[in-house]
Amino acid sequence: MAANDLPRKEEKVEQDTDAGENEIDLMQLLLPDGSLNNDHQNFSLSFNRSALKGWVKQGSPVCAASSLAGAWNTVWHLERTAAKAESQHTMLDVLRDIVREMQRKAEESIARTLLVDDMAAVLSLIKARVEKQGKTVGGRKDEGATPADCTHELKQHCVELVLANPQAPETEAERLAQAPKEIGMPENVFASLIDAWELHSKEQARAFSAKLDADKAARDAKKAEKERLKQLAVAANASRNTTPVGAPPPATQDGGGGQPQADGPRAAIAALNPEIDEDEEDKELEEDDDNEEEEVLISDVPVGKKTARKPGGKKKAAGAADAKKNLAQLVNAGLSAWLRPSIGLAKLEREPHPSTGAIGNWGLIKAIQKMNERLPAEAESVSIRTLLSRCGTTVHKVKATDPPDVVATQWYSLCNQFDRPNSCVIFHHTNHYSLIFALRSWLPAGSDMPIRQVLTARKGQRPNTWYDFNECRAIVASWGGYKLLHVSRPQQNQPASDANADQPDGGVVRE
Repeated sequence: MAANDLPRKEEKVEQDTDAGENEIDLMQLLLPDGSLNNDHQNFSLSFNRSALKGWVKQGSPVCAASSLAGAWNTVWHLERTAAKAESQHTMLDVLRDIVREMQRKAEESIARTLLVDDMAAVLSLIKARVEKQGKTVGGRKDEGATPADCTHELKQHCVELVLANPQAPETEAERLAQAPKEIGMPENVFASLIDAWELHSKEQARAFSAKLDADKAARDAKKAEKERLKQLAVAANASRNTTPVGAPPPATQDGGGGQPQADGPRAAIAALNPEIDEDEEDKELEEDDDNEEEEVLISDVPVGKKTARKPGGKKKAAGAADAKKNLAQLVNAGLSAWLRPSIGLAKLEREPHPSTGAIGNWGLIKAIQKMNERLPAEAESVSIRTLLSRCGTTVHKVKATDPPDVVATQWYSLCNQFDRPNSCVIFHHTNHYSLIFALRSWLPAGSDMPIRQVLTARKGQRPNTWYDFNECRAIVASWGGYKLLHVSRPQQNQPASDANADQPDGGVVRE
């Protein structure tokens, strides 16, 4: 029985329940214990009614598309049933178009490097080979082939072609002893790859194959160790600091400067083994809500365009160093840049449950830009920017060690932006994107340490979980990809200088 014919485990799909979107008890949802009959002091609450009316159900692991649709509906005050409202399906189409364009550009680039134009044959070959290994291009979790898996199979195919060729010299010495042949245009893409990887003899092919196997064994060992640490981290974080709707509020932290564990294994993995360093902003790890990805899938930086800087030196384009790269390095880089959007597109087109597992913050930004292009000329453009992040361009940089006064400033800034008309906030948290629907804070009786919470969705898009703000910060501080993103369009008669104000005294929420 072929590996891909083996019976599969029952698939669990991350999606919203069948309950209607409007089946929400606002008082139970928004108030602590569902009422104001408590001893809380200085209680304040702010909720986004447009977000509550505009969020859309998530029917598969497509949190990026669903949260984008909800955000777009919110800033335009569109109820989800309105004719012009967006859905996960319309936003999926936008994301697919973006990734197709990335794939096309990468395909053109590598085709120029190889002097061929037949990458469709390469992708078909890769799909056929990984399926024999029980995986698929665009598959879920362990069933999905990674870029490394795809490259491995492509290289092994080229090795097999050389070893099966009766005209290929046995050793490099034999090849060098042969009379030089006239060099013509490559016959096909595989001949071009064989030439780029210098598989000129069977001896070279065998050595190349042995190194491929050794590299794969090293990757498998690293993955196994990472999974072991992840399971330890999951066990360590079994007690979460989230408050489901209707549950008692969590214990207070130390006034805002506490150090709760992030919701997820990433920070704990790093603590258990510093050698496994999780990616920063420029190496974005894209995880979807079905926890598919454990590596970079798509980077929005074209090959040869990334900048590099030597210590004490000036920035320079890495393209200047490309001239020093040999053909094999250029081909490997080009294949990587092409495989990532190819796999990402396969995930987005996967039936019956597409996935946005390859889409990160860059994808949300590009999708907003695409949506703006479709607006009438007289319409205001929608913008998206980062409010809280541990790195990169952001209004506030979050550190686990931030003192209480800095945490308070971050909270009031979030409140300020949340309360602006025609706007909403998307929370990129552990393996998930979702809207923030409400903010609340209060002082427990007899305490001067405020409780601050945000209402979002831990799974799916339905508002159902109150996160303590300290836990939100811990998540954001645990990895450069996790952020709070502010989506907005200009207010009528709003001074331009006030459009992005984020002073802590500018909001209507008070403690």
